[in-house]
Amino acid sequence: MISVIIPVYNSEKTLSRSIESILSQHYGELEIVLVDDGSTDSSSNICNEWANKDPRVRVYHQANGGVSVARNKGLEVANGEWLTFVDSDDYIEQGYFPEIFDYSIDLYVQNWRVFGGGDAPWEQLDYQVVKGEEMVSFMERYGHLDLFRMVAAKFIKREIVNDNQIRFNSQVALGEDTLFFMEYYRHCSSLCVLDSAHYMYYRPKANWSDKYKIREDKILAFEKSFWEQYQRTPYKCPKLLEFACTWFYYAVDGRDKILKKLRWIYNPAIMAMRMEILKKDVMLFLKYQIKSTINIKRY
Repeated sequence: MISVIIPVYNSEKTLSRSIESILSQHYGELEIVLVDDGSTDSSSNICNEWANKDPRVRVYHQANGGVSVARNKGLEVANGEWLTFVDSDDYIEQGYFPEIFDYSIDLYVQNWRVFGGGDAPWEQLDYQVVKGEEMVSFMERYGHLDLFRMVAAKFIKREIVNDNQIRFNSQVALGEDTLFFMEYYRHCSSLCVLDSAHYMYYRPKANWSDKYKIREDKILAFEKSFWEQYQRTPYKCPKLLEFACTWFYYAVDGRDKILKKLRWIYNPAIMAMRMEILKKDVMLFLKYQIKSTINIKRY
């Protein structure tokens, strides 16, 4: 069985489309776990309607705690041997579920596509199976890609998640999926990249940093958690470090931005990551330094 976990919060306009796209799949053994995270629109009623309409749909209502809390609830109650996440504003096309699951594989990754008018890097890999010692070199090469950081378009084993108590970090506002999968990869000895792309990821035209204005302390909390998690991973990917050093840079909110950005760049976690990049990839380090300097001077 596959459990599809959908965190729901005020998504009355897109929720039914998402649910319908899953129930219409030509795959019999599945359940949908809807976790209503304190919605204030009609999303709660929509969840109940679908649960009454189809026995494969189960709904849980809870006080608003954020997407990580909602996903963790889904992990807690899911019954499937395999787990996958679909956001309530995304949907899947026919053929999303693999026809055959090989239980010797710990992770299935599918390519995904974007709709909504926003830009996104096109990161498509060919079909391949990676096992054993090859995992380290593979993740060192590709671990920074959205394909391996984002929660979308992946199938993970409930056994691995539960045996190792892997959960989403509810203390960070963005990047919680990166932290989750960095932990999952510690216990993952094989993966399969599918050459299909049936997950439709919603990305509007507005820049994500316009949508999420995150306090500086929340950004620093992510950097600290990321660096601690990275040091425990069996693979070392300089481009993943560079991503962590720069991605949240553009979301620093509030007055005196230049001071905030300087404080952020010279906090202990960022400095440690920069030194690690320097040891592994000098050219990448120089690129990061130049990009950071240019962006500081814009303010």
